[in-house]
Formats: sequence, C-alpha cells, structure tokens
Amino acid sequence: MKKILLSAILAFAFGCKTQNSTTVKTESKNEISRLSKTSDGDLLGQGNVKDLFGEPFRAGFSAGYDSYKPDVETVSKLRDLTNGISVKIFMGTWCEDSQNQVPKCYKILHDAGFDKNDVTLIFVDRSKTTPEKLEAGLNITNVPTFIFNKTTQLAGKEGPRGETIAKELNRIVESPRETLEKDMLKILSNQPYKHTYAD
Repeated sequence: MKKILLSAILAFAFGCKTQNSTTVKTESKNEISRLSKTSDGDLLGQGNVKDLFGEPFRAGFSAGYDSYKPDVETVSKLRDLTNGISVKIFMGTWCEDSQNQVPKCYKILHDAGFDKNDVTLIFVDRSKTTPEKLEAGLNITNVPTFIFNKTTQLAGKEGPRGETIAKELNRIVESPRETLEKDMLKILSNQPYKHTYAD
C-alpha cells in the first residue's frame, strides 16, 4: 500500500512540471477536474474547490475561508433564494483579488446551503483564457468573476419541452460593491445591481 501511495505521489509531483492536462473524476458533476498547469504552477481549466484547498494553495485559501465571517442576516436571506441558481466562478491562482474573494465566496455559499454541484470553478491564465475556451462568449475581462445563473425548464414554446436552460442573472466582477454576500443578495433577489466594471 505504501509503495502505491509513494508511486502516486511521485507521479503527481513529476506530472506537475508539464503542461499536460490531468483529469480526476469524482462523483458529482462539478467535481471533475480537467486541469493543466502553467510553467509557473498556476492552474488552468475546470477544477473544483478541492484544487484550491490542496497544495500549494491550501494555506492561503484555507486562511481566507476560515477567517471570513459573512453577515449572518444576509446569508439567512440567501438560503431562501438558492433554488435553481448556479454559479460559475472564473479565477486565476496568480491573481490577488481571486485569492482574496474566492474563499469568501465559497464560505458564503456553504453557509447559505448552496449545493456544491451547482458551482463551477474555472481557472484562467493572465489573458483570462483556458485551453478549452471555457470562457468563450462570456466576456471575462477581470477576475474573479462570479456569474449567477437561473436554471429554468422550458415549457415547449422556446425549445423542446422539459429542456433546461441557464440564464445569467448578473455577475460580480473582481470585487463586490458592498460585500460579496450583500451583492449576491441583490442579484438573487432581482434588485438593481451593476458590477464594478459595468457601464
């Protein structure tokens, strides 16, 4: 058993030095990692929260997650608004704003009872792109970008009956206007909201 574990660790360590993608499959739909690494060790592609809390990122992201104390009243209101909502997070492991805001977002989502299967995490390079073009058509100009989508089921007029579509409600770009949880509440309760870079 120790030999297998040692072999796996060595394979991972040597594999990290290449640009090759690695795929790790786990049970839930958004816990699939299809990541590659840059020569600087930054992550690229679709990942999950486990990638943030693994080495070498664990210390920074764990500290940010553990130390953030979201407003309890706001989070309580968010709990009633999560049904049918999905979140797509674009971030850079190289980006200080991402390192600051993404752990806070995960803390809020956890405290609000958000289903982790409804959160997609995408790591981008400094050009805000991924090898798989996961950012295509989404106008990702700054990171982190938190896109909040409402999933609805079509009645048959707009498309095949029973098909589900996700429509963007709004997004938080780079940093919140107030706090992440207060900005999220505005978005999910359909209050007027403009992100930091909106015209």
